Amino acid sequence: MALKMPIGISDFKKLREGNFYYVDKSLFIQEVVERPAEVLLLPRPRRFGKTVNLSMLRYFFEQSSATPSTLFQDLAIAEVPEIMAHQGQYPVISFSFKHVKEPSWARSYRALRNQVARLYEYHAPQLQQQLSGTDQEEYHRFCKEQIHSVDLESGVAQLMRWLHQAYGKPVVVLLDEYEVPLEAGVQYGYADDISVFLRNFFSSVFKDNTDLFKGVLTGCLPLGREAIFSNLNLDSYTVLNQRFSQYFGFTTGDVAQLLDDCEMNDHAENIQQWYGGYRFGNHIVSNPWSVLNFLDKPEEGFKAHGVSFLANETLHSMMQSGSAELREPIENLLQNGSVSFPVSGQLCLQGNAQKENMFWNFLAFSGYATWNAPEATQKSNELQPHYELNIPNLETQSFYEEILQEWPNTTAPTNQESS
Repeated sequence: MALKMPIGISDFKKLREGNFYYVDKSLFIQEVVERPAEVLLLPRPRRFGKTVNLSMLRYFFEQSSATPSTLFQDLAIAEVPEIMAHQGQYPVISFSFKHVKEPSWARSYRALRNQVARLYEYHAPQLQQQLSGTDQEEYHRFCKEQIHSVDLESGVAQLMRWLHQAYGKPVVVLLDEYEVPLEAGVQYGYADDISVFLRNFFSSVFKDNTDLFKGVLTGCLPLGREAIFSNLNLDSYTVLNQRFSQYFGFTTGDVAQLLDDCEMNDHAENIQQWYGGYRFGNHIVSNPWSVLNFLDKPEEGFKAHGVSFLANETLHSMMQSGSAELREPIENLLQNGSVSFPVSGQLCLQGNAQKENMFWNFLAFSGYATWNAPEATQKSNELQPHYELNIPNLETQSFYEEILQEWPNTTAPTNQESS
């Protein structure tokens, strides 16, 4: 019987109960529990398993009669009893900013308000019977979106307080695509408004909050603390870090086991050339979306599956408005296979979108380029290590070839030309 590939399925419960093929990443739960930091930021490129992993955390931690106790049976985490003791023990707030990419601050605010209202509605059956008259009124105001901006900034923190009181356990908070509203703000010109909101929102949820057990945020970009995480104590683990590196994407061992189970070992080399080659920490990983799509329809042959999903409006804007100085190293990347640039563990979208170093950092963290170990030598005037960046596979190479064909014929004048 052919294996069922989980194409487009990001709900862990649906994946497991539907008998879809699952590459076991359950020890990710242990890593989250055992990290001393309360708040973890885990940025990875799109389509590398972030949403499935957050869904897995939700079903593991959430105290809910709707989650079967057998959901984690036969997975690696089931063999770790001290971690399994946490299963089903906590209230969980799980949400995503994936669709909060509006063209104005007013519309973004409404989308955020609606997002928080849906969280209140989800937890209403557990909370409404336990709240006092005044608290019930406030609860209904959130559900009906009859709140002001200050209330919205602290809305999730308030929900956490009530959940902590109701369950007698602190709350697990899971947020996917955390940076999308800020990207939209930069793109459409309301970055200051959304930055202030997100800074206050994240501070109320994650900073010195006794109602918090663990917070896990995922997205594509490791944004700098000055953007939205000012004075927030969190641990950030990017593709440059070894910790958590095996839990996103398919490792070499994952792909080998998958191909063996599918009886398609003869495709191993081509899969690596087309969809592999990404370095996450000390692991070489493949794009899981592309690998699964190929295995679902191998008769269609090897082609680009993940590039369109990796597409990012900010990156396209940076490339389309790029100068000749930016095009040249991209051509060198295609011709010579690598370029060298300083890579930082943090990005700042505001005011830096057109800087060359920012561009290469964006490529490295968005899945359009990968990195080798830092160069042994470093420029004396540079504080950041230089990494050798290269194109990981044929799928991403096709993206560069297409983007160069569409590159603007005219470019902005350099400082020398305009002086």
